[in-house]
Amino acid sequence: MFGFSFENLMKQLFCLIIVLTTLSRISVAEEPIARSAREFLATYCLDCHSGDTPEADINLDVKEIAWEKHHSAGFWTRVFDALKAGDMPPANVDQPSPKERKAMLAWLDKTLTKHDPVGGTVFRRLNRLEYENTVRDVLGIPFSVPRSFPADTQSHGFDNVGEGLVLSPPLMAQYLKIATSAADELLPPPAKVIDVSPKTVHIGPGDFTLNFTTGHEIDGILRMVSSSDPLARGSVWPNRFEARQRGIYEVEVDISQFRSTPGHLPIVHLLAHSASDQAFTKATTLRKLAEFKIENPQVQTCRATVELKRGQTVVIHYENAPLSSDKIDNQEFLKRISGQLLDAFRNDPELGAAWMKAGYQRSDRGWSWWKRIEDIRSKGGLDVENFDPESDKVKAFALQMARYSVNTVETMCCFRFFTGPGIDVHGMSINGPIQVLEDEETLKQKERTARFLRERGRRDDNAYAEAILQPVLSKAFRRPVTDKQLATYVDIVLNHQRQGHRFEDGIHLAVRAALCSTHFLFREYREGPLDDYDLAARLSYFLTSSPPDARLAKLASAGELSNPEVLEEETRRLLKHNKVKHFLESFTGQWLDLRKLPDIMPDARLLKWIDKDLQAVTAETELFVSEILRKNHPLETFIDSDFTYLNRRNAKLYGIKFPNSDAMKRVNLEPGSLRGGILTQASVMMATANGVDTQPVLRGAWMLENIFGMPTPPPPSNVPAVEPDTSGAKSIRELLDRHKADASCARCHQKIDPPGFVLENFDPVGRWRDFYPIYEKRNDKVVTREGQPVDAISQLPDGTELKDVADLKRYLVRNVDIFSRCLTGKLLTYATGRPTSFGDRNIIDQIVSGVRQQGNGFADLIVAVVQSESFRTK
Repeated sequence: MFGFSFENLMKQLFCLIIVLTTLSRISVAEEPIARSAREFLATYCLDCHSGDTPEADINLDVKEIAWEKHHSAGFWTRVFDALKAGDMPPANVDQPSPKERKAMLAWLDKTLTKHDPVGGTVFRRLNRLEYENTVRDVLGIPFSVPRSFPADTQSHGFDNVGEGLVLSPPLMAQYLKIATSAADELLPPPAKVIDVSPKTVHIGPGDFTLNFTTGHEIDGILRMVSSSDPLARGSVWPNRFEARQRGIYEVEVDISQFRSTPGHLPIVHLLAHSASDQAFTKATTLRKLAEFKIENPQVQTCRATVELKRGQTVVIHYENAPLSSDKIDNQEFLKRISGQLLDAFRNDPELGAAWMKAGYQRSDRGWSWWKRIEDIRSKGGLDVENFDPESDKVKAFALQMARYSVNTVETMCCFRFFTGPGIDVHGMSINGPIQVLEDEETLKQKERTARFLRERGRRDDNAYAEAILQPVLSKAFRRPVTDKQLATYVDIVLNHQRQGHRFEDGIHLAVRAALCSTHFLFREYREGPLDDYDLAARLSYFLTSSPPDARLAKLASAGELSNPEVLEEETRRLLKHNKVKHFLESFTGQWLDLRKLPDIMPDARLLKWIDKDLQAVTAETELFVSEILRKNHPLETFIDSDFTYLNRRNAKLYGIKFPNSDAMKRVNLEPGSLRGGILTQASVMMATANGVDTQPVLRGAWMLENIFGMPTPPPPSNVPAVEPDTSGAKSIRELLDRHKADASCARCHQKIDPPGFVLENFDPVGRWRDFYPIYEKRNDKVVTREGQPVDAISQLPDGTELKDVADLKRYLVRNVDIFSRCLTGKLLTYATGRPTSFGDRNIIDQIVSGVRQQGNGFADLIVAVVQSESFRTK
């Protein structure tokens, strides 16, 4: 176990890296290849796969296999798959007889099953998401890692696979640093004394935030004439004052009426507003500090003693101004604004005549529109006598102006700054804090500390340290802490105390040590079948990216979780838990490559793309997968569905009519629509393109990896990439012919190209197209014309003809086990933290068959994965 200082912690973690590295380099014994297998390889394989430059870098000229080496199982599994699929030997060379092929496959099957069995997850630490959630759950604190925290490396498609979760020196340093900040949230160092003596801040009329509608400074006075719920349209606040500390402050505001109309008594509210809040925060949501009635045109000093939190300022809100721009019901709002405009015209027909002559231009805002109206008015010659505010023509004009509500209200404000009614703010002063109050975060932190330290009672330091540390260590280690472990951590506390530190500082050090312990950072490192505690951890991190909750811990302690019925019940419970969102976001984001989307910026020649478009296409897929899980839809739904989730943004991409709303809504698709399932969603089409153009090879390889479950090896280094022909002179098929000329390339492209070509009807952002675009510059503008027609017709290796994506979806639905095996393998890799082994193959087939007989539900598949030997074995 760790020593009693952070220096020893660093040494222990460093030693752990050395041990792990050394283990990976230990030499291993080699096993001879059976004589019959060597003869088969010599007869049918070594002509190409031997020597210094073997075909595809696959050298089969070996007599022994070092099975313990990392790559051996994967290498010989590729040989098995190629032989079983008939890809090897190539069609243009001598072929083994069916009996010879069967015998070789039997030897490979038996040998791989023996040497690549179920299980084998390597040392697996918590990834970033799991680490954050675990620290939060164990310590009960708000917690996030800093931006400098090293990113997790993806391995086999996921960032929670043990092979990619290395423990590097920079990461060790981060763990040590973060452990201190996390412990500080529970046991902060003694607070420093801060000078909070009262100070008075004087705020003049020119020291407030202003725009066209909030107010205007006239002759050294701040005038306000309008009211609006959004602060930025109807309130003012000091631009150079924020409360330094939570406390009691004295506020004085000098206000007077400005030409108040009969029956109107101005009411002013003082509100508390945090500088971190948005400027368009609604006044009705803020805490009211005081209310004043402004009763006369003489200056009235309004005083209030108020409580402000740190960072807050004081808002002056004209609560009941006759002029208001708040939208409630649209028709009622238009009626109100047009009515207020007509009232102004009735009082001043010359203003109305000038306003109608000035009209409206989109560039007009507030003073610019008002200045144009006043310029027209000053020149005279207006037909005021025939101007009738009651005429249909003037009413129609007022209603049209009301539709430009913000600009119209701004201009009406300019008018009322000189005519009233309104209020004048002559100045403001804030003094304080005259009494300091503990801020909310400090109070919350004290509550956390008290909850963590518990009641001491009459316990001595040893017993008290045990009472504090026993529950937190058991949660941190995800199993009951042993007496020996507890004694070690209690010794950390007492030794630190003997060195002159506070008892709390010793607990602080013990917490830091626990957060850097291998028992906390790593999981499932015991050999063999998972015991109930490791099973609880694997299940919880699989579906919630968090440590086991109290119910799972209790079942594990009782040894009941390994009961298949209990395990199924708990799996279904977690699938309904709100934390399953972590699984949906993490698994879906990595399986379908949605995480790539923020880094893809579509070509501006395609369309104007903003963050809300990205949010829409991502939300569609996440909501879609979430429903399949929540309602246990059959796996075929992933491929083809009669529904999706839309808002106006992704609906526009798909050419589907939708209300002008950014709210995502479940939408039933028209019969025969191509927009059903993940394969036609904009998120997937974007993730398999680059934002500029599409390439069948990239989309085809993605399909084989993520839908067909047939990952392809990387292309040979001596084969150049296919560059698109931007002139449109050559089709993509012509460009790919160079690859098919090589026999080794042709074998892969026979599988890659068909699903890739079928998806070519979708452009880089998922819109349907019948022609490839060609961009040309004409008169300094980029115009698009139709280029080569999209040729999506293809043929799968088994001879199935594909005319378009509908044929591809029909094929996958008809042969859904292909997709089911792929998805099951992905789920197992994500859940166990290791790539599926050869030994997992039979288990995957059993899962797929069993779930299909139950109805093929997605939730049922996850339950079957959890119940499997593969999931329950380290």
